[in-house]
Amino acid sequence: MTEGLLISRITKMKLHKKQIVSPTQQNVSKYKVYRNLYNKVLRASRKMYLTSELDKAKSNPKRTLGLLKEALNIQSNSNNIQKLTVNGNPTIFPSEIAAGFNSLCWSG
Repeated sequence: MTEGLLISRITKMKLHKKQIVSPTQQNVSKYKVYRNLYNKVLRASRKMYLTSELDKAKSNPKRTLGLLKEALNIQSNSNNIQKLTVNGNPTIFPSEIAAGFNSLCWSG
């Protein structure tokens, strides 16, 4: 975020607080107009950032994929299995968990 966007964010937060404390029609209207303008500028700034970064990363597929994930707000999930019951015996050891999965795959 640029310094200007940070200042605008603080202004938006002050207007929001003022709107909540004293919800007059004027305060509500001021806040909504400023909020909408701030969001519009923020989206445009993000688009410019991503466009320039994608141009820089044209020859780097890994970086390009990372930027696309950032743009789409995709986060990596780590689905690690902590415990598995194999043949009625619970185990927490990764090698035994892997062996249990392998036995399931190859036996059925």
